[in-house]
Amino acid sequence: MTFLSFRRWAAAGLVLGATAPLLSNAQSFTPGYLVRAAGDTVRGELENGFWEDAPATLRFRTAPAAAVQEVSTRSLRGFGLSQGRFWRRQYLTYDAAAESRRDLTQLDAPRSRLVSDSLLTEVLVQGPVLLTVAFRGTTPHYFVQQTDRPPLELVARTYRRTGPDGRQYFSAVNNYKEQLRLYLPECPALAGRWEKLRFEARQLQQAIQDYNTQCLGQASVLTAQPRTARLRLEWGGLAGAAYTRATLGSGTATGFNVAVAPGGPQLETLPLEPFYLAGQRLESSVRPTGGLYADLLFPGRRVAGHAEVSVRAPETFTRTVTTGNPAYPTKTYALRGVQTLAALGVRLLRPVGSGQVLGGLGLLNVFTVLSRNQAEYPGVSGRSFRSQALPVRGQLGYTRQQVGVYLEGGYRWGRFTATAAARYFGGTVTDNTTVNSVLVEKDTGRPVAFSTSTYTLRNYQGQLTLAYRLNRNTDQP
Repeated sequence: MTFLSFRRWAAAGLVLGATAPLLSNAQSFTPGYLVRAAGDTVRGELENGFWEDAPATLRFRTAPAAAVQEVSTRSLRGFGLSQGRFWRRQYLTYDAAAESRRDLTQLDAPRSRLVSDSLLTEVLVQGPVLLTVAFRGTTPHYFVQQTDRPPLELVARTYRRTGPDGRQYFSAVNNYKEQLRLYLPECPALAGRWEKLRFEARQLQQAIQDYNTQCLGQASVLTAQPRTARLRLEWGGLAGAAYTRATLGSGTATGFNVAVAPGGPQLETLPLEPFYLAGQRLESSVRPTGGLYADLLFPGRRVAGHAEVSVRAPETFTRTVTTGNPAYPTKTYALRGVQTLAALGVRLLRPVGSGQVLGGLGLLNVFTVLSRNQAEYPGVSGRSFRSQALPVRGQLGYTRQQVGVYLEGGYRWGRFTATAAARYFGGTVTDNTTVNSVLVEKDTGRPVAFSTSTYTLRNYQGQLTLAYRLNRNTDQP
């Protein structure tokens, strides 16, 4: 790539990066509102985190073009999404010792520990009988409330105790059906309903909704529930430029594998050719890249699995070296081809401004296909050592697959992701047309074996990439 063409690439990237925020919307902001401590309601947009429990902080903006604010939920009386879920702060008494997860159940723990506190509870049913929930992500505590009556707490409990035989036993206790039957007046329209009721959010929600409408004859609101399938796949195209420095090592001699029988001829090693490619730089250039990517975002949209496939054409390598031997004074090498890079890793995402900063790491597989591969002594029809023919032309054994690692950092906004990555991958290159040394019989001088050259190949790469998401953001309504 010439300096002029690289400047064109860089200019195009800057223009695209500068216009990206104007072409895209925010990550996952949806219409919502905050209810401040004074009771006033502020409407705008909330970043939808698909929460299980009420979050400690919210990302809120008053308009799509406004600055994003970090708001502590401790300072709020409530918040919600305009077309979905909402939370309300309530002062409630609950059993803090109630635990339904076996791995967290304490041995011979006290039966209950009542705590009164201000909680942000999610409203599941809004009506004359109110249903809310807290601690949904751990052991959910449901609260059924009616005007002028204390709230009823519904929670599952698991106990672990030591039996007379010294073994540990688990027991599950949850009398929610009887609690509901005693708390809510009997209603013929729902006779027998409590016996079939399962202790699940949707079942409880529908039961209270039906009680409000069929037994009390009053309207109520059934709020949306969090999505159960919260993985999100993003995929799209990417383009950029990569600076690559590919260097060969000092070289090692390979090929001697001769077993000498006791009493056999004595052998000696005679040097013949040096390591012509020792320390040679196969590439040191900036080249364009292009490809596809996919990100699998996990719940909360803070961690993603990342996969990427890109293609680049390395700089053509040509080199003519001096051998120091008048019979074959020079040797010429040439390499040209295409590299395909496959990356698999993980990305960590954190919200900043209207987008997210990211950091990632992972593994690389680099596959090389050569369209030109030459290693020859030009102008030489043949060469030999003590009547033993030596190679005149052939190919380098360039490793087809190289493995490595990468680190990256970047910023995501809307459909665009800009990243900078540092990569390392390596392999080997063999030169079977160069004879470094010859193993001969000491008495007769007859060649027994020849050694050739093997070099380690190290690639250091820095890449700037701009990716564009092609599929729809399913977090947006």
